[in-house]
Amino acid sequence: MTRKKITIFIILCFSYSYSQNLSVLEEKNGFKNIKLGQKVDNYNFLIEEEYFSKAYKMTIGGKDYTFNTGNSHIADFQKEITLRSIGDFQVFRVFVGTIDNYIYKIQIITEYNRKLYEYLCVIFGEPTYKSFGKNQDTLSWWETENLQLTISANNLLNDYATYYSLTYTDKTLELRYKKAREESIRKESEIKKIKDDL
Repeated sequence: MTRKKITIFIILCFSYSYSQNLSVLEEKNGFKNIKLGQKVDNYNFLIEEEYFSKAYKMTIGGKDYTFNTGNSHIADFQKEITLRSIGDFQVFRVFVGTIDNYIYKIQIITEYNRKLYEYLCVIFGEPTYKSFGKNQDTLSWWETENLQLTISANNLLNDYATYYSLTYTDKTLELRYKKAREESIRKESEIKKIKDDL
């Protein structure tokens, strides 16, 4: 009987510890002072990208990369210098996605250093999902009812990574964004069909 109580106690302790770590994700609700669900107009350092659907080019570690972010705003590091790093890790760029002027996604491109992944595991606990194999940091995420934090490295096809992409997502707003996008595509398709039939 005592053994059973101890086992239950240990399970409860681990469960509490795990949920407590994920509560930090809910409390932060974004990256630094950029918060999910807030109006993008509240941030004077977030600049609207006129052609956000096009590719964004960046050089990291002497190599050129193209990011098809689909985001609507980009952070100006001159106006908000605190975004330039996460601890000792360099941040190359911060992108923000919006729906109806509300922030639903924050994407941070950082230098690749496995310690960043390990620190996230300490802060938030074991990921809800992580990729298998020797490159476990290739894709992992932590998820609560409302939020998701994804970390992915660009080492999917090889062993050498040069950057991480950290993405905070408001799941409710993202669903709204996807539905609005699907509706827009459907309307465009209908208009094209009618135009072709004229």
